[in-house]
Amino acid sequence: MSRHNGSQTKPTRVDITMGVLKGLSNQERILVALYYYERLTPEEISELLGKDARSIRVQLDQIHAKIAHLLQVEEASAPTTVRVYG
Repeated sequence: MSRHNGSQTKPTRVDITMGVLKGLSNQERILVALYYYERLTPEEISELLGKDARSIRVQLDQIHAKIAHLLQVEEASAPTTVRVYG
């Protein structure tokens, strides 16, 4: 059921960690799975979920921004590796 995504919301290759996924609601995780993994268009998602395609596009944009923020927070809190050569 994979399809190429031809919508105006540009697909982005995102490496999402479990920590980031835990920061999303169940509904957001469903949309991420349908859009990024199943490669459905917002129109296809709207038909599947019985929601307006414009609303799905807005939600995807909001989720994308949330993921970007969560990735920045995760990166900032990652321990710094210090290598000592001797």
